[in-house]
Amino acid sequence: MRARRSGAAALAALCHLVVYSTPTPPASAQDGGALPLVWHHAIGYADPVGRFDGAAAIAVAPDGTWLVADRDNRRVQRLAPDGTFLQAFGSAGDGDARFADVRDVAVLSDGSVIVTDEQAAEVERFAADGRWLARWAGGPEAPFDLPRGVAADPDGSFWLVDGARDRVVHLGARGEPLGGFGVPGTGVGELNGPVDVAVAPTGSILVLEATRIQRFGRGGRGLAAWPDPGSLFDPLVRAWSIAVGIGGDVYITDRTARAIRRFRSDGRPLERFNERGQVGGPSWRPSGVAVTAGGDVLVADDGLHEVLRFPPDGKRILAAHGSRGYGIGHLNRPLDVAAAPDGTWVVADADHFRLQRLAADGLPLATIGGLGEAQGAFFTPDGLDVAADGTLVVGDSALRRVQRLSPTGQFLSSFAGWGPSAFFVLAGVADGGDGSILVADKKEAAVRRLGADGIEGARFGVRGRTTGTLGHPAGLARVPDGERAGDWLVTDWWRHRVLRYAHDGAFQAEWGAEGEGPGELRNPEGVAAFGDAVVVADAGNHRIQAFALDGTPLGAAGQPGAGPERYGASGPAGLTWANGRLVVADRDNHRLHVYAATPPPAWRCETWDNPWLAGPPAVVDVIDGRRDVLGWPGVVEGGLGGAARCLGQWPASDKWRLAVVDAPGGARLWIGDRLVVEAWSGLPSPARVLLRPEAAGYAVVELRAASEPALLQVLPVERVHAIALPWAGAGRR
Repeated sequence: MRARRSGAAALAALCHLVVYSTPTPPASAQDGGALPLVWHHAIGYADPVGRFDGAAAIAVAPDGTWLVADRDNRRVQRLAPDGTFLQAFGSAGDGDARFADVRDVAVLSDGSVIVTDEQAAEVERFAADGRWLARWAGGPEAPFDLPRGVAADPDGSFWLVDGARDRVVHLGARGEPLGGFGVPGTGVGELNGPVDVAVAPTGSILVLEATRIQRFGRGGRGLAAWPDPGSLFDPLVRAWSIAVGIGGDVYITDRTARAIRRFRSDGRPLERFNERGQVGGPSWRPSGVAVTAGGDVLVADDGLHEVLRFPPDGKRILAAHGSRGYGIGHLNRPLDVAAAPDGTWVVADADHFRLQRLAADGLPLATIGGLGEAQGAFFTPDGLDVAADGTLVVGDSALRRVQRLSPTGQFLSSFAGWGPSAFFVLAGVADGGDGSILVADKKEAAVRRLGADGIEGARFGVRGRTTGTLGHPAGLARVPDGERAGDWLVTDWWRHRVLRYAHDGAFQAEWGAEGEGPGELRNPEGVAAFGDAVVVADAGNHRIQAFALDGTPLGAAGQPGAGPERYGASGPAGLTWANGRLVVADRDNHRLHVYAATPPPAWRCETWDNPWLAGPPAVVDVIDGRRDVLGWPGVVEGGLGGAARCLGQWPASDKWRLAVVDAPGGARLWIGDRLVVEAWSGLPSPARVLLRPEAAGYAVVELRAASEPALLQVLPVERVHAIALPWAGAGRR
């Protein structure tokens, strides 16, 4: 699909990626014959820059600019002191210059930026201009295990909280260990769940725990602690971030108390400001805190998705910058997905309180609904189906109702549903095909059938722990064809099973057992059927599994992580099958995965009209890798401000190769999780990078517009295979 063409004066240029054998499927992909277990790509786009989805942390650079951890967009944004957007770097994924979770940010004395990723257990460093410099992984043999808060030291080093070891680690700018301190305990000088760290003007180290602050000497000797966690007077409840202001005053954000706390350097309490959201209301949820050179207090608000600026005493808000993204195409905790009869996909975008409709190629088309209790609005859309006529059936367990909406989102009817579960999991709903709606009622441990008039008919399933009973029904799907057409499939999240019922509700079969082996399940959620096969979202095992209708395991795909073929901490949720594609909701990574039965074409390319690859792309195209050279005949609006990202399969090689980059506008190349070419600021002349032997895997190329074409070649010792990647530049070819 192509969209938003520019005028005829803007011509396309070719940017070639040259490799030296026909791309082959990645070794981890499972070819299940007719089974859709071969990963193709993921769908989910960052918000436009200047907007936040979870402003989690903030730091002030030596030049006075602000670095904001934009957590759910998986990036860091730089703002001018007046709030004007300047720069963004980082993206979702595993590996170099990618994030699974942006936990905290600090700026060293040379202007370079340190970012902690708690979910991936990694720390990354970027240059002041956004170029990636280094990545350090945590682990048993590393200086740290679970990175949380981070603080810059005036000498150019930094201090890092290790939440797993109850320690604070001192590291040099190149990641080299310089020391550290901390032993578990609750006494003075002992650490109990540290979350953040700061360096005082005197050089002492302040360490924040959930309910107290401790001051340490640089050698690790405990000097003081406050307030007393057992005190009923003004306690901290869930402290999250710490910063030191002019004169040594200490500022704390308390997420549970929803307040900013200010203390003297000796621990004497001063102000509590904007407690429980006098400004900002119930959405106020202070997260990161920093202090400018002039003494103003900056607060990154995780609920309002803004950066707020206060004077030192906090008596008023001086300014608010940014806003919640809600950008079309950006997903936040998608819980379910369904195929519409017109070939589009509908997604339950749960934490954005809406549905999104996507084209078959992933380009966003429309949003439906929004936060509220009114007809057509949602609080937590956590179950979804689309009827044969396009009618939307949406479950919202937080509002205890199921709604029918027209394909464009107009309200049609509503029925009382079920209460919310103690677990944030899929709530299966399905169109019955005869005007009825089926609901996987997790409270009643049964599947309920609601007629078109809302009156409940026969239900099936009964609570229990034996064969044929239900503990916590989650996913729900109908077998569309074959000998078992009309049967219902139900996943049992609690009993780790899949159950099959006849159309009239008579129990037929069940399979599965708790475990991680072939055919075993852990907390299954979504389910979809096609032909004589079933695919299940095996959430607790971070994978999808295929079965025959008799329960015979046929194959699996997926693993934990944030990169290709990987699922976030809660695993896959809802899924759907149509038109030869399986689409799976990856809730914690805020995206959809697309699978098919055969390997994808060589490259899938997305082109943006901005250099930050933010917002939905203007063009999505697929390049057939069987041709030697492929051109890009169209361009997009934005002229020299554009950028492109292409995902392809990287062929294995047992030889060293040479990458030659001639990219005046800028280019990056990832092979697997390694960033092997980092030239986003452009190159005045070609650069050469030696590439080590690689196993087959995925590669990503990002390109940035300039007045000259870009060229990235990988020089082989064998024959050349070449494809052209899209690039847009005004008036050049």
